[in-house]
Amino acid sequence: MSVLALRDAILEGLSAELPEGTLVLASDGDLTIRGPQYRSIRGPAVVLGAIGFGDVSPSGASARCTSLWLAAVVARHEDRAQGLMTRGDVAMVLAAQTMRTVAVAGRWGDAALSSPQNVRVQNLHSPELAERALAYWAVTWGQLVGVPDTLPAALPDFKLLRTEYDLAPVDGTIDATDTIPMEATP
Repeated sequence: MSVLALRDAILEGLSAELPEGTLVLASDGDLTIRGPQYRSIRGPAVVLGAIGFGDVSPSGASARCTSLWLAAVVARHEDRAQGLMTRGDVAMVLAAQTMRTVAVAGRWGDAALSSPQNVRVQNLHSPELAERALAYWAVTWGQLVGVPDTLPAALPDFKLLRTEYDLAPVDGTIDATDTIPMEATP
């Protein structure tokens, strides 16, 4: 299974197993809590991204390696479960459910795929997050994946600029987006 197919399978598996109302999405590449994707999240969320690769070994015309994954669990102050749980409780329970899903269903529908390795969960509490009324947990693991010897025939269009706007009142909420072609004119 390629790394992109594995990412899509993980997203599908997490979406199927986590509680209804949990947003499960792929990272835009910035997995820090300051990333723009976190400002626009409504409700508790799990943001998935690959954070590295290691232990590369040849496998015929391609290679195999351990892909390292992060499922960032985020809950805001507003995500209280009908006043019964704090945002920290919501994030902790969602992190535990994410860990369980990775550990139990971690072959993501592919019996040939190896089980996840070194599954870890960590609370990344900080004063900055507390000030922003956020709870943030990290679920990490490694999983073997194939690395093809060639890239896809067509790569995505990198000539687009995506811009996000926080309109008045400035509150950290993304109110509008634009996608602008970056074509040079002769």
